[in-house]
Amino acid sequence: FRSIALLKNLEKLNLMGCLLLEDDDLATFSSLTKLKRLELNRCKKLTGENFPKFKNLTYLDICYCYGITTKGFTKICLESENLNVFLN
Repeated sequence: FRSIALLKNLEKLNLMGCLLLEDDDLATFSSLTKLKRLELNRCKKLTGENFPKFKNLTYLDICYCYGITTKGFTKICLESENLNVFLN
């Protein structure tokens, strides 16, 4: 996943169904400052507790991410100030 973090101009990222994705992997994406759309549907290992700040993120799909905790959900909301669409 670290190679994805090198794609500095990435605006959309679809990791739906990626069963290996964990919070620490997601944290490496903090360098993706232009990211607007992030699809994490069915990434069951995610808790959201190490969710990076994405200032341009407007769309996030975390449907069926059953590992998301209350603490993680709160962090996601606080770290994504421009989030308009949120699926859970």
